[in-house]
Amino acid sequence: MDYSQEILKNKYASLPSDVKNAISSVDTFRALEGMAKKYSLHIDKLDELTQEVGFVMLGLTNPEDFLKNLAARLEISETTAGEIEREINEQIFSPIRESLKLIHQREKESGLQEPGEEENLDREELLRAIESPEIMG
Repeated sequence: MDYSQEILKNKYASLPSDVKNAISSVDTFRALEGMAKKYSLHIDKLDELTQEVGFVMLGLTNPEDFLKNLAARLEISETTAGEIEREINEQIFSPIRESLKLIHQREKESGLQEPGEEENLDREELLRAIESPEIMG
């Protein structure tokens, strides 16, 4: 999904500081770069990976869509996408988990988030999906 610079800028401005720091962190990029090397992703796929992770942090991608989005955008199997997803959850999302929960709840309530596979996902299911990534795929 393509978003305008204005939408991205507005979303970024409304983020908690820990999520802003994670988005702009050199450590986040290095972690993604390491994953790209580990899974033999080309440089253009590193860009896709970085963008998709950013969309989750901005609240633009539903967490339950993250796995299938990774598989599609990176043109890899769901098994490999699941391995990458686990590493992202551990290395990038885990330190900002509480803020991500709030962002995704706010987006769900506002109706601005892209609908996920399960549009009727209730609040508790969403929080469990963010807290326990293994149930997301």
